[in-house]
Amino acid sequence: MRPAATRPTVWVCGTDRILGRPPRGSDPAWLPTGPDDLVLRAALRTDADGRAAWDAYCRRVGGLPPEHERLLPLIAATRAADSPDGPLLARGRDLRRHTRARLRWLVHVTAPVLGDLGADGRGVMALKGLPLALRHYGDPGLRPLHDVDVLVRPRDFDAALRRLRARGYTTRVVVDPAFVVDARAVDLQAPGDGPALDLHWQVHRSVALPGAPAAWGRRFFDRDRADDPVWARSVPFDVGGTAVRAPSAADLLVHVIAHGAAVGREPALRWAADAAVLIRGGGIDWDVVVADASRRGVTPDVADALGYLADALGVPVPADARARLDATAPGRRTAVAYAVRTGPPPPRRMRLRRHVLTWTARTATEPLGTSLVAIPRYAAALARRDRTGATDPGTPTP
Repeated sequence: MRPAATRPTVWVCGTDRILGRPPRGSDPAWLPTGPDDLVLRAALRTDADGRAAWDAYCRRVGGLPPEHERLLPLIAATRAADSPDGPLLARGRDLRRHTRARLRWLVHVTAPVLGDLGADGRGVMALKGLPLALRHYGDPGLRPLHDVDVLVRPRDFDAALRRLRARGYTTRVVVDPAFVVDARAVDLQAPGDGPALDLHWQVHRSVALPGAPAAWGRRFFDRDRADDPVWARSVPFDVGGTAVRAPSAADLLVHVIAHGAAVGREPALRWAADAAVLIRGGGIDWDVVVADASRRGVTPDVADALGYLADALGVPVPADARARLDATAPGRRTAVAYAVRTGPPPPRRMRLRRHVLTWTARTATEPLGTSLVAIPRYAAALARRDRTGATDPGTPTP
C-alpha cells in the first residue's frame, strides 16, 4: 500500500453530481494501486521497499498484463542486484534485448520518413517514446515502443499527410472538423509491416488550448495553436542521421503526465516510469512545468501525478514545485475537465451530458463567451460525424 496523500485531492469537488456518478474519495482514481503500484515500485525503487514490492508482486501475480510486461526490462535492470533470478527477470532481460533490436529497426525505417516530412524547412518533432528511449532512458532497451509519434505545426499538417499517403501510409478516418472535435492526431498504418505513425497537430487532445473553437472551423489547419512555446523550447534530436526536434524535458514531463491521466480509464503505467526517468535525469525547468500545466489546464493532473511519484516511488520532486501546484486552485471548468479526462464516462443514456462535458473539457481555458458562441459549430461537427461515420471512402484501408 502506498502512503496516504499528504493533502486532500479535491480538485473535482462538486463535479461528481454533474458527471452522474457516485462521489469519489480524496484519492484520484487514475493513480496506480494494488498490483499496478507494486510493479511500479519494483521498477523504480532501488531500496528495500522496491525489493519488498517485487517479492509481493511475484507472490500474487497470475497472468502478466501487457502494461506490466512492458515494465519487465526496467524491473530486470533495477532488481538485478538484490533479487533472486527467476522466470520474470529472465523474461525482462530477453525483452530488453528484443526492445533494443526493434528500436534499431524502427529508427532505420522511420528516419527517411521523418526526413521527408521535414523537407523544405518544415518543423518535425518526435514525441513520447522515441525521444524517451533514445535521449532519456540511457539504455533504449528499457523503454519498449511500438509506434512513432510525430508533431507538425497545424499549417504543415495537410502537406505532411499528403507526403505520408504518397509513401503508402493509410488511415481510415476523414480528417475534417468532425474528426478534429475528438482527436489530437491521426493514426496511420505503414505499408507492409512497418511501424504505425501517429501524426499530431497538437501535443495532446485532452489539454485545453486557446483558439480551439475558432480552429474547429473549415480552415482548421491554416492557423497555429498554443504549442508555439513547446517548439521554442525544443532541442535538436538525431534519429538515424535525420535531424528533427524533441520536446524539452519539462515539456515532455507535462505531456507524459497529461497523456497518462487522460487514458486512466485503461490502465497505462508507463507514464509513471517515463516521468520518474525524466525527473531523475535532471534538467527539468520546474518554472516551465508549473506555468505550462496552468496554461494548458492540467494543473490537477500534474499535481496529483507528482505527489504519487514522490510519495510512493521516492522520485525527487522539488517541494517548492509541489507546493506551487497544490496552491493553484482550479476553476470549476478546469475541475470538470479533470474529472472528464480521468474518470469513467457518464452512462450512454446521458449522451447530451457527455457532449456538454466533453466540450467543457476541450475549452476549459477559453473565455466562456467564446466557448458558448462556438457550441453550434461543435454540435454540427458531432452531427456530421454521427451521419457519416469514421471511414473515409476515398482513403485505402490497410
